[in-house]
Amino acid sequence: MQISQSCCKHDEKLILYCKDHENPCCGKCAVESHKNVSLDEIIKNAKTSVSFHETEATLIELIDNISKIKRNVHKENLTDVSKKRKAIELEIQKTRLRIDKHLDKMQKTLTDEIHGVCDKESEKLRLSTKTLDGMEHVLSEYQMKIVNIKIYASDIQDFMGIKKIETDVEKEEEYLLSYIPEGK
Repeated sequence: MQISQSCCKHDEKLILYCKDHENPCCGKCAVESHKNVSLDEIIKNAKTSVSFHETEATLIELIDNISKIKRNVHKENLTDVSKKRKAIELEIQKTRLRIDKHLDKMQKTLTDEIHGVCDKESEKLRLSTKTLDGMEHVLSEYQMKIVNIKIYASDIQDFMGIKKIETDVEKEEEYLLSYIPEGK
């Protein structure tokens, strides 16, 4: 701290002290507005004055109060920070549980949906296979009929039998083509 030794109003050396105003003053200030008190007399006992001791005691008390406040505030803040951390961690845990529950629900829904689609497709394939097996059986019977016609039928029976089989086979072929996807 810098303490000026000259008057801020007149820029002259401080030589007096006014007890009434508790201010040091220069010669001009003393004549203008202060009673004449010698600064030398006042400063002789400055270190033993009541004001000096009161100021010193006040400083000690203020520093002690600051230490107490810092300890209490520090302790309270640590407690508060700890409580807030625990609350935030708990909220994070709750949020994670909600997310996990939602993901489990989504997984079940999607899994059920996939199972349903797979079951439908499996059933379609089973029915298609059954239909194709039936067609294969019918076509095999036509093959047997052709063999029998060749062996046992007359020419007119050959002609009429083949025409009938040809018509039936065309229908079976059209039906079979409906099973084959376009472009394959």
